[in-house]
Amino acid sequence: MIIKRCIFIQNSVHLSLQGKCLAIKPHKLDDEVQAKNNKKNSFLDRLSDEDIEHFNRYFPNKNTTISLEEIALMIADNPAVSYSSQLLAALSEFGVMLVVCDRTHLPAGYLIPVNGYYAQSKILNAQITLSTPLKKSIWKRLVEAKIREQAQCIIQSTKKKDVFEKLLNLSKTVLSGDSSNNEALAARIYWKALFNRDFERIKDTSVDSDDVYNTINICLNYGYSIMRSLVARAICSVGLHPSFGVKHSNQFNPFCFADDIIEPLRPLVDINVWRLYHEGGLSIKSAKPKLVNLVHAATKLDDKEYPLMYTLQKLVERIRDTILLKSSLSIPNIL
Repeated sequence: MIIKRCIFIQNSVHLSLQGKCLAIKPHKLDDEVQAKNNKKNSFLDRLSDEDIEHFNRYFPNKNTTISLEEIALMIADNPAVSYSSQLLAALSEFGVMLVVCDRTHLPAGYLIPVNGYYAQSKILNAQITLSTPLKKSIWKRLVEAKIREQAQCIIQSTKKKDVFEKLLNLSKTVLSGDSSNNEALAARIYWKALFNRDFERIKDTSVDSDDVYNTINICLNYGYSIMRSLVARAICSVGLHPSFGVKHSNQFNPFCFADDIIEPLRPLVDINVWRLYHEGGLSIKSAKPKLVNLVHAATKLDDKEYPLMYTLQKLVERIRDTILLKSSLSIPNIL
């Protein structure tokens, strides 16, 4: 099993293709700009030796080359990053997803590999013509798995057995298409138990606010965006399309299916943000290296432990087979 890397580009660099490798070359900056960059990166001084080693491996900031075969995901978190067209084509050829961030350092765009799967036409046709009952059945399984993973997140983090039991019971009573709205019922219990009764889960956050709950929400959103990228990449790798969802159907959302499949994976982000919060001094900058490392998070699959990338690939393959064979979907425990 090849363990692939997630590369985070934070500095002003030019990215190009060198053979079959990503070549990283820093732009020449004047002294004033360089001083500002050094100040921005001062949080490295507060990281442990282990984190610094991780940062240097996944956040390259000097002349270096990295084999494209090693990379699963690349995040460009600096508006001054430039690219060669040859590299962009090669990223798609090697199945690497590129995420481009905006000035608030949140993902603004994606480059998704679209290399043809050997049976892509057949699979896409099955996905597009999927019947409503089967869509509802798949969504039911995804919601069941999400609530089940939320229960595991609670018992592994806060140890609240009463909340664990409530969530587990909700996961067992989800109706087709979640017409019972168990997902929303679980969320009301889950977030208050995980962080605080005053915590409110919101998607729209302010990067200028120092409020700790705002910081938690930003970290959650950032972790979800990384997970969403990995899910979209996995969807394309098995011949499916990320736009045609079973529940999400916004015409302006190109990742409806990714937003369906990510649901059981969200608690993996949640528990990591919870751990960072309880380590004390949660900040967006110091959390990013660890959230990027989710790509190698340990997950369960059929009672064995695997890296997230492997488990995600197998999950998406199961969903593809369910769509093709019109069969029942079984989603494994992840946490």
